[in-house]
Amino acid sequence: MNDDQAISPDSRLAATGSEDIILWDVKTEQIITRWDYPSYVWSLAWSPKTGRYLVSTHGDGSILIWDIVGRERIANLNQHGRAVTAVAFTPDGQRVIPASEDRSLIVWNPISGSKQGVLQGHDSRATSFAVAPDNTWKASLGFDETLIEWDLTTLKSRKTIATPMGTHAVAISPDNHRFALDAGLLAREGPACALVNYHDQHASSFTFTRDGRKLYGGGRRLLRVWDASNGRRLESVPAEEADAMSLSPDETRLVTGDLKGQLTLWRTQPLQPLVTIPAHEARIKQVAFAPDGQTIASVGDDKKLKLWQTQPLRFLKDIGEHSAPVLAVAFAPDGQQIAGGGQDRSVRVYTRRQTWFGRRWANDGLRLVTGSSEGLVWRWDVATQQKVNALKVGDSNVRSVAFSPNGEMLVGTSSDPMLRIWRAAEKASLIP
Repeated sequence: MNDDQAISPDSRLAATGSEDIILWDVKTEQIITRWDYPSYVWSLAWSPKTGRYLVSTHGDGSILIWDIVGRERIANLNQHGRAVTAVAFTPDGQRVIPASEDRSLIVWNPISGSKQGVLQGHDSRATSFAVAPDNTWKASLGFDETLIEWDLTTLKSRKTIATPMGTHAVAISPDNHRFALDAGLLAREGPACALVNYHDQHASSFTFTRDGRKLYGGGRRLLRVWDASNGRRLESVPAEEADAMSLSPDETRLVTGDLKGQLTLWRTQPLQPLVTIPAHEARIKQVAFAPDGQTIASVGDDKKLKLWQTQPLRFLKDIGEHSAPVLAVAFAPDGQQIAGGGQDRSVRVYTRRQTWFGRRWANDGLRLVTGSSEGLVWRWDVATQQKVNALKVGDSNVRSVAFSPNGEMLVGTSSDPMLRIWRAAEKASLIP
C-alpha cells in the first residue's frame, strides 16, 4: 500500500490520504475537513489551475471526485475490479485518467462522471503514465515492459514499443517531442515513438531543461547530459550515485543528492562540480531549488528536511523532522512555504523561517506568544514587532501555547507528555 499527499495549485491547501482523506489549511496548519471511505487511499490529484476538485483512488477500485468548495463528494467512478494505483488530470482539467491493477486505463469526465472511453493495450497493470502538455496524447508504461502512446481524441494506441526490464517511470518533454525513462531516452517522430538511444546504464534520477532540449541524468556513479532531440550524449562526468537532482531556476546550476547523504552543487556550462558537502546522515531522497535560486531544500532517509544557502553552499537550518524517511519536498510558487511528504503518512508544510505550531494573543492585545518546532516558546512585543525572550520547552515540537484569562500565566504543551506553566513576566519555567 501507498500513502499519498498533494498540494493545491495555489499552494493554499494540502490533501493527505491513507485510511481517510484529510484536507489541510497550509497557512494555519489546521484540518479543514476529513472524509472517510472504507477503502485505503492509493493516490491523490488536484484539478489544474483552479484546484476546485480533488480526485482520490482506492484499493477497492473506486475513483472519488471531491468538490473542494462544497466540501462534498460529487462522484464515485467505480468501474475497476482491482486497486487504482495512480491518477492524473489532463493539463486542461477536462479529463481524469487512472491506472488500475486490472490493466485498464479509463478516461473520465470528472464533472459529469461520464466515461469517455477505455484505453486497452497493456498485458499487465500500468506503472506510470504522463499526459502531454497539449492534452492530445499520453504515454503509459506497464509491467509488460511496453510503452504505449495513446491518442486522447480517438482513445486508440498509436504505437507500442518494448522497454528494458525494470523501467518504471516516464516523463514527456515540454515540447512534446521526447520521452525520458528511468532506463533511457526515447524520441518521438510524428504519430509514432521511435527508439533513438538508451543510456548504457540506468539513471536513478533525471530532469529536463525548461525548453526540453537537454536531459540531465544521474546514476551508476556518473552524471550525464544528453541532447534530447537525438539522444546524443553531450557530457559525462564521474559522480556519486545521485537519487535526487534539481536545476536552478536560471539553469546555470544543478544540485544533486547521493546515497551517502552528500549534496553536490554543479555548474551546468560546462558540467563540473563546484562543491560537495555532507548534508544528511543517510540517503538523500529529493532536493529542490527555491524559486529565487538562493535556497535549496533537501530530505532523506534520516527523516529530516533541511535548508541550504546556495552561494556559497552552506547549511542554514533543520526546518523539520518526520517520524519516518522523508521522500519528497517542494517549494510553494512564492518560495515562502515548503512541503515535505514522508513514509509516516504525513505531509507537513513549513515556512522558510520557522514552523509555528501554536500562536496566542494576550487579552490586552499587546503581547503575543508563539510555539516553534525547535522547542521554544517565543514572547513578542506587538508594538515593536520584536521578540522579548524565549522559554525553552525542550527538544520537542511545541504543539500549543495559551495565556491565562488575566494574562499573568502562560501554559505550553509539546510532543512529550509534560505540561509547562510560566509566569508571563518571567523567563524560567515554573514546572519543568
